[in-house]
Amino acid sequence: MKSFVFIPALIVILTILSACKEEDKEIIYPKTGNFGDNLLQADSLAIIASSAWGGETTSYSLRAELPENASVKLVFSYQSAGSGSIEFNDLTKQGWSMDYVTSEEHSSVIHFYGYVGVCDMKVFFYYSGTAEIEIYENGDTIPSRIKTLAWQI
Repeated sequence: MKSFVFIPALIVILTILSACKEEDKEIIYPKTGNFGDNLLQADSLAIIASSAWGGETTSYSLRAELPENASVKLVFSYQSAGSGSIEFNDLTKQGWSMDYVTSEEHSSVIHFYGYVGVCDMKVFFYYSGTAEIEIYENGDTIPSRIKTLAWQI
């Protein structure tokens, strides 16, 4: 009779423990990063663009905070209007690896991969364009979220 009580209790304990493990893998996208407002935050963001390369501009962060055994993949697609562009500052890259998948005259697709700790990078916007960021977490094949950005001078 005691084993009948033990088995349901064991099932409840294992269920709670497995739920806690999933929560441990929650990736955080704070409102700001080391370089300004975080492009990955959940809220909408008004992007301020520069009108010239090297001109006075506002910088943004591409920041994700990953717990142990978590991963994030970003598929960053952008279209520019005329000479619009995005600059990802490689000198500030922390925790991200990048693959330039395609690059055409007015559009690009870049994959970002984050696997450990804090991932952050400085980003600038020039002239006018639009971008879409698909965010894939922990090996998922369906994005957990898609974020749309637009900027203009």
